[in-house]
Amino acid sequence: MLVSPANKVVELATVLAVGADSVLLETINRSACAQCAAKSTCGQRTLAGWMETSNQLSIALPAETLQSGDLIEISLESNLLAKAALIVYLLPLVLLLIGTVLAYQVWATDLSAFIGAAIGMVCGLIAVSLLTKGWSKGLTLTPVFHQLIKTSSLN
Repeated sequence: MLVSPANKVVELATVLAVGADSVLLETINRSACAQCAAKSTCGQRTLAGWMETSNQLSIALPAETLQSGDLIEISLESNLLAKAALIVYLLPLVLLLIGTVLAYQVWATDLSAFIGAAIGMVCGLIAVSLLTKGWSKGLTLTPVFHQLIKTSSLN
């Protein structure tokens, strides 16, 4: 991912299908190993290659005409991405710690602290799930079309 000057996170995506009002895209999660100078001698590069995954997502149909196979740039505001990451990663951790401390304060055993941590973590994951469902109704965290990079060949 690259951060553009306009405080947007930019990602490359391939158009899989064009619908009536949306475009189905595929992005590939890549590690930072592609830019590393030691990539040819590092074992981490091999592991990162196995972990590459693809994501499919749908965005609103842009004004430009797109075809299946086109390579485009999509973008998302970096502050929205940072807020979402904080909530998704930090909320379960904070509730895990709160559950641990509260259970240990009440029963003062390691087992109670472990159970409190598990309950706190589950509560944190449920809270994240409820928050993200609420976001899907009001807040748009969907990437938007940024620019066309390469048009697919018809040959």
